[in-house]
Amino acid sequence: MSNRVLETARRLFLFSYYCYSISFIDAALLTKQNIMRYNGGSSVVYKRNNKNLAKQAEALEITDMKLTSYVSRHTMAMTLQDNQVSREVISPILGHSDLATTNTYFG
Repeated sequence: MSNRVLETARRLFLFSYYCYSISFIDAALLTKQNIMRYNGGSSVVYKRNNKNLAKQAEALEITDMKLTSYVSRHTMAMTLQDNQVSREVISPILGHSDLATTNTYFG
C-alpha cells in the first residue's frame, strides 16, 4: 500500500474530526455540489477508508485500538466534553435526536 493511500486515509480521518465528526456515510454521500472550493482545493473522494485507516494504524504501530472513521467522531465528542461543552450541545452536533444516544459516546 502506498504512502499516498495512507495519507488520504489520515486526511479523511481529520476531515471527519474537523467537520464536527461527520459520519462516514454522510461524508461518502457528499457530491461536488456539497463542497465549496477554496484557494484551489480539490474535492474529497471516499473509498475503503476504514481499511486504509487500519493500514495507517499498523504503520504508526497503534495496536491498542482499531482505528476507524468512528474514532474521529468519538474523539471529537470527547474533546468537546473535555472542554466543558455540554452534552446538550454535543448531541445535535453529532446528529443525535436524543441524549441517550449521545451518552453512549461517553460510557
